[in-house]
Amino acid sequence: MNHHARSSPPEPADDPPDSLLDGPLASASTAIVPFEPPGLPASAEQPKADEIDRDLLEILGSRTVRHISPRAMAELALDLYAAGYLAWEEYAVLAFQSELQPAFNRTIGALTGRKAEPDRPRDYITIWETRLAFELKHNRRNRLLVENAKGIVEFLRGLERPLKLVS
Repeated sequence: MNHHARSSPPEPADDPPDSLLDGPLASASTAIVPFEPPGLPASAEQPKADEIDRDLLEILGSRTVRHISPRAMAELALDLYAAGYLAWEEYAVLAFQSELQPAFNRTIGALTGRKAEPDRPRDYITIWETRLAFELKHNRRNRLLVENAKGIVEFLRGLERPLKLVS
């Protein structure tokens, strides 16, 4: 049993009124569970903080979320999910990289005028901060979308910080 995995999905605090869920994204966004950074199970077998830090260092390896390609981000998301640091919902969002899709150049690329570059590093903290700003501007009333974006920004920022190995 993975000691990092959450025991159950988070319970939404107060569901927004139905009127807040109207609009073109309503059906897709209502199933989103708010992101909560991974926590440890409440048991006597909790790993010590330095063990968690060592696990994360091992998972990250030489990768950094400030300079990582879409392909490497998809792999990192899988590694974090397999180790229990991400729930399925967070993994699905971070692992989906549109530039890895075979039809990217004919679809999104045709609309944006750029070709897929799945191996070009990007700053994923900046990407998610931009996405959060978009959600706050255009989907402020959809608390679930905003909270997911906020949580992912916080999680990625946590991966950016040097991890403490000695208490």
